[in-house]
Amino acid sequence: MPYAAWYGLAGTLTMAFVGGYTVFLPLPGFWKIPDFLFSYTMIPAFPILYFSWKAIHNTRIHKPIEVDLIKDLAVIEAYEQQYTPTPPNETRRQDSPPRLLDSMLNEAALMATAENETAEQQQLK
Repeated sequence: MPYAAWYGLAGTLTMAFVGGYTVFLPLPGFWKIPDFLFSYTMIPAFPILYFSWKAIHNTRIHKPIEVDLIKDLAVIEAYEQQYTPTPPNETRRQDSPPRLLDSMLNEAALMATAENETAEQQQLK
C-alpha cells in the first residue's frame, strides 16, 4: 500500500522538474525568462508556503494513530443510509440553455441504442 504513494511522489517530482524542459534546449529562442519562471517557480514556492504556514500558525502533522476516525461514524452512516441522490437533469435550471457536450453525448447514446436494437432485430430474423 505505501508503495503507491512513493511511486506517485516520484512521478510527481519527475514531472515537476521535466515539465519545462524546452527552456533548457540548446536551440536559439528557447530560453525565455517568463517560461522558466512559469515552469519552475512553484517548485520552491509550495514548500516555502507550506512550512511558513506551519510555523506561523503553530500546526503540526498528525500521526495516523492519533486521528479519531470512529467519532460520529454512526451519524455519517445513518446519513448515507437515508441519502437519495438527485438525478442530474433535475439539478440544472430549466431556463438554462442545453450544454453542447451533453446534447452530443445524449445524441450519440441514442444512436448507439438504435443501432443495437436494429442489430438485435436482424439477428432474430
